[in-house]
Amino acid sequence: MRVTALAAPDDVPAVLCGVVLLSPVSDLHGLTPRELEVLGLLVDGYSNHEIARTLVVAPRTVAAHLEHLLVKLGAPTRTLAAVRAEREGLYVPAVSRYSSGEPGRGALRS
Repeated sequence: MRVTALAAPDDVPAVLCGVVLLSPVSDLHGLTPRELEVLGLLVDGYSNHEIARTLVVAPRTVAAHLEHLLVKLGAPTRTLAAVRAEREGLYVPAVSRYSSGEPGRGALRS
C-alpha cells in the first residue's frame, strides 16, 4: 500500500489539516525493505556517505544496495532510479529517527 500525505492549502477551513491518499503499489520490482529505505534516502537527495551514516552501515554496503537498485529498476543512473521510484510509487520517506531536521532536503521533492 502506498500512503501519500498532503498538507491542506492555506485557503481551506482550519479543521482540515491535510489529506491522506491510500493506493496500491502494483510492482515493487523485487526490492527488499532495506533497498526501499535506501531508495527513499536517494530520492531525498542523500549522498552515499549520508545514507551510510543515516542507516549506520558501511559506505560499501550502501554502494551494494544501490547497485542492486539500479539493476532491479533498469536504471543506468541513480537520478533515473530516483525518478522511476517517484513515478512508480516506490518512494518511502525516511522515518523521523533518520531525519536530519532538514525537511525536503532532496532536489527531487516538489
